Amino acid sequence: MIVSFKHDGIVWLGVDYELLIWTGMSQNDGSLEKNLSYWRAEGTINTMIATSARPRDQDIIRYLPLIKEPLSLASLQLETIPEMKKVFERYGCLSKEGYFDDTFLVVDATHIFEIDPHRLATEYEDVHASGTYALLCIETLQITKHLPPLDRFRHMISVLNEYRGRLSSRFHVFNLQTMEKTILSVSS
Repeated sequence: MIVSFKHDGIVWLGVDYELLIWTGMSQNDGSLEKNLSYWRAEGTINTMIATSARPRDQDIIRYLPLIKEPLSLASLQLETIPEMKKVFERYGCLSKEGYFDDTFLVVDATHIFEIDPHRLATEYEDVHASGTYALLCIETLQITKHLPPLDRFRHMISVLNEYRGRLSSRFHVFNLQTMEKTILSVSS
């Protein structure tokens, strides 16, 4: 599960640690920073990319300066996506229709964008979630707008675990303005 929302105009990003296991990594692999399913975009100050794409696809673009700051819908659609397509094409990682394997969430301190498999960028004004139970997460985050950001995540994790069983052990949470990382567990 990958979620992001704006709180007082600042973007917060949360990535379910279990996503690493889903993408085929062991717990040991997941403990290595370079293997996490999110990373700071190469050459940027506070832009991050998060995805549930295969680790192979993540590694292909992880260290390339594909994102231009300031982040905008135009720069993603006209510069980043064509470059991503060229890179994935070079490595044979596009579908036979020419699509990406998965979505890529691109966020900075004030913007939430998604690049979908069909190579289209969309900007989200308030809340975004991808993965199973995405709508449940979006609804929970929307009804908890009055709470501080970490409490919103805690509430969402609690509701998520009610519906799908205790699968989410930890969420890696970022304040994109400060780049401060917090790890929330089910009990925190």
